[in-house]
Amino acid sequence: MAEKNEELDLDISDGEGVKKSPKKLILIIVGVILLIAISIGATLFLVGFFDDNTDPENDDKAKDETSETSTISGENEADSEQDDVGAKPHYHTLEPAFVLNFEGKSPARYMQIAIALMSKQEATLAELEKHAPVIRNRILLLLSNQKYVELITPEGKKKLKLEIKETVEKVIQKKSKKLHINAVYFTSFIMQ
Repeated sequence: MAEKNEELDLDISDGEGVKKSPKKLILIIVGVILLIAISIGATLFLVGFFDDNTDPENDDKAKDETSETSTISGENEADSEQDDVGAKPHYHTLEPAFVLNFEGKSPARYMQIAIALMSKQEATLAELEKHAPVIRNRILLLLSNQKYVELITPEGKKKLKLEIKETVEKVIQKKSKKLHINAVYFTSFIMQ
C-alpha cells in the first residue's frame, strides 16, 4: 500500500514542466477583482447613484419651483391665494403619457412625459375633461417642437411647464376667464 504521508506539491506546473508560482496566480485574481470593483464604482458614479438628493437646500429649491409654477401666469401669489382660500387641490392626469421622437442628431432619440395638472377649482377639472382631446393635441404640438439641449436643463423644464400651463389655460378659458391651472407637474420625464 502506498504511503499516506505524501507531501502535496503546491507548485503548479503546466504539461511542459514549467512551474508557475501561486503568488503570481493570487496577484492576477486580486487584480481582476479590483478591476471589477472599479468598473462597478465608476458605473454607479456615472448614473448618479452617489448624488446626495437629501440636501435641505435642494428641498427648499424644489418648494420654490413649485410655488413659482403655481403663479406662472403673472398673478401675484397673494391674489391667487385669495381666490382659492381653503380650496383643496384637484389633480387631472393627462393619460396616456406623451411619447415623441427628437429630430436631428441629438443624444436622445425620444422622450416620454407624463403630465398632471393641478387646480383648486372643480369647474376647471370639468373643462379639462371636456376638452381633453384638444388639450392633448396642443400639448403634443408644443412638445414636438422641443429640443433636447433645452430640456436637459432645469430652466428648460421650467419653461416647458410654463408653456404647457399657458396652452391649457387658452383652451379652458374660452368658457370663463376665471378658470385657471395652479400648477403643472411632470410625473415622469424620460429622454433616451
